[in-house]
Amino acid sequence: MLEKTQGILDYLLVSPLHIFEYLLAKMTSLTLIALFSSLIIAYSSGLSFNPFVLTLIIIIISSFFTLLGFIVALQCETINQYFVKIIPSIILLIVPCMLLFVVNDLLIIKLIPSVASIYLILGVFQGIYLWEFLIYSTSLIIFIILCFSYIKKYIFKILYGGK
Repeated sequence: MLEKTQGILDYLLVSPLHIFEYLLAKMTSLTLIALFSSLIIAYSSGLSFNPFVLTLIIIIISSFFTLLGFIVALQCETINQYFVKIIPSIILLIVPCMLLFVVNDLLIIKLIPSVASIYLILGVFQGIYLWEFLIYSTSLIIFIILCFSYIKKYIFKILYGGK
């Protein structure tokens, strides 16, 4: 949000920094915050878990949700607009999670980012098969690539006037 109102995106035109590098830096900083807080919570829980797997999962999950938030933020001028515009995304991500109470054996539901995230996090503490880890994380990585591509095109459109 602040990128548009403060004109930060305009500086990308004269900066040696590419859009990809800018997005990666933004995503990395927010992912590190999520990772740090997640590790503190996990260690505080007293449950046994594999720190390497948790770290990998949190990086994947937070990258997706950071990019999703960035997509919505690019279309907003104020924080109030952001809060209103993020609601449809939240609903689209919560409904499949609620479907798990009714139907939890459909693979297509498990590939939705919010549901895949739940299964990955549960897997860290309860155990997860390698094939499950690969399916859920691959699903999230595909959504990360889609979000990244959309954001890159959107920023390019803002910077270069829709070319």
